[in-house]
Amino acid sequence: MKDLLFIKQTSADRPVSADLNDIVLDGNDFATVEGPERKVQDVIKMLITREGSNFVYTGYGSILSTLVGSRRDPDFRAQIEKGIAESFGKLQRIEQSARLDERIRALKRVTLRDSPDPRALFIVIEVELENGQPIRTQFPIIVEAK
Repeated sequence: MKDLLFIKQTSADRPVSADLNDIVLDGNDFATVEGPERKVQDVIKMLITREGSNFVYTGYGSILSTLVGSRRDPDFRAQIEKGIAESFGKLQRIEQSARLDERIRALKRVTLRDSPDPRALFIVIEVELENGQPIRTQFPIIVEAK
């Protein structure tokens, strides 16, 4: 299945990489994406969408946008990891009709890396598709400095 292609580059000065929702044009038409590259895009879209804001799938989304600007308390990383794991469970239920090479079998790893910008964290996601192919993506989230 094809989907519209969204910008891949992120801007460190925009919370939760709002620019990742911008559509890419290819000449006079919209660019599209499919297969594993589409799944990487789906993962990012799901994580930067505020939970409950999709009127078709009200459970779609994550808590990440609610953490923008929050303090890095002792539970901060655990909240992010738990929120991502819950969101992946929802995405797996939604995508049951997707092609095998576009369905997620398992969330393998979530890593949070510090950024040179003290306000940002990089979220690194590694998943395995149903066909065994691993995919990895990362994006920044802006939070309050340590």
